[in-house]
Amino acid sequence: MYQVVILDSIGGRGPVLRETLKDRIQELNLNPDTEFEFLDETQLDLLRLHAALAAKFAALTTEAALALLREAGVPIAAVAALPSVVRDPLVAERLVHVRDARSGLTLALPAPPTGEPPRLSFPPRLGEHNETVYGALGYAPAQVADLRRRGVV
Repeated sequence: MYQVVILDSIGGRGPVLRETLKDRIQELNLNPDTEFEFLDETQLDLLRLHAALAAKFAALTTEAALALLREAGVPIAAVAALPSVVRDPLVAERLVHVRDARSGLTLALPAPPTGEPPRLSFPPRLGEHNETVYGALGYAPAQVADLRRRGVV
């Protein structure tokens, strides 16, 4: 027997939620030999319930599990992976694309909530301004080249 607990403290709707969940779990028809006892928050057996649900859903694809739960009236949605999120037409049209002229890399970034996106550029590469900085410190270009050759900078 599996014990299901719905906390009465959930907005005072514990008893209503308990009856709704009872109906939905029975609709799932997990196993004809499985019995569920619906308890109040003082009687817990969540680990066994979790194990039963995990065993049931382990053999299902995400799509099948979502369909099964939706049919049972459970409000549920898959968590989308980043590549599918940025391909979504509602998201894709709002992205700001920045291309690095040196590497050809293009980044897609979320646009600011208001106004036009600012002009974006890539930061300097490691050591990109060494000649300028060391030159300002009095180093000749040949000395900076020697430091680079020796792995100092």
